[in-house]
Amino acid sequence: FLLLALAAVGMLSISSCGKEENEVDGNEVVEKEDEEIEFDRSTGAVGIDINVDHIALCETDRHGNCVKLKTIKMPVKGKTSNQRKHIIRNVAKEAVLESVRSNKPFVIEKLDFNKKKSMMRYESKRRNQTLSEFAYTQITEALKSRCRKERIAIKEIDPAYTSRIARDKYMKPMGCSVHMAASYVITRKGCGYVDEI
Repeated sequence: FLLLALAAVGMLSISSCGKEENEVDGNEVVEKEDEEIEFDRSTGAVGIDINVDHIALCETDRHGNCVKLKTIKMPVKGKTSNQRKHIIRNVAKEAVLESVRSNKPFVIEKLDFNKKKSMMRYESKRRNQTLSEFAYTQITEALKSRCRKERIAIKEIDPAYTSRIARDKYMKPMGCSVHMAASYVITRKGCGYVDEI
């Protein structure tokens, strides 16, 4: 009311805050950032196998053939919580940038780490410490966040038998580690390819 009164006597000028035709307001930008990005596997995909100290990454072509294998080190053991967060963010950035570079969607496993933690009572104390520091949830959240930021589609797949298929079917012919072969299986699975056990 006071502002209108001041404007009426000429002590304050009120201008229109409407947007021009080509302007976008903040709400529209947020909505566009939150919209789901379509998972288009027509050119292949980039997938990863998350491990305690590294991420194994694979890029496939449109036929599901491996075109790139890469290891991204993730030395989180013995680090403070803040150091781990920093390392994980950098690893997520490097992994997702492979999707950005190749313009392909991203595939990860949907692991139930709580189930894994419940099994820790049967493992050695040293193994339990390593699993505790693994911070799987932090890693997947960092990957999802980076994918949103880079506007890359991300798909989570059921991890059932990925390591077994990798070991039994792909590790030797590809001449790589089981983790690298697992990243290949994960990527193929994300693109709809079915590997028999």
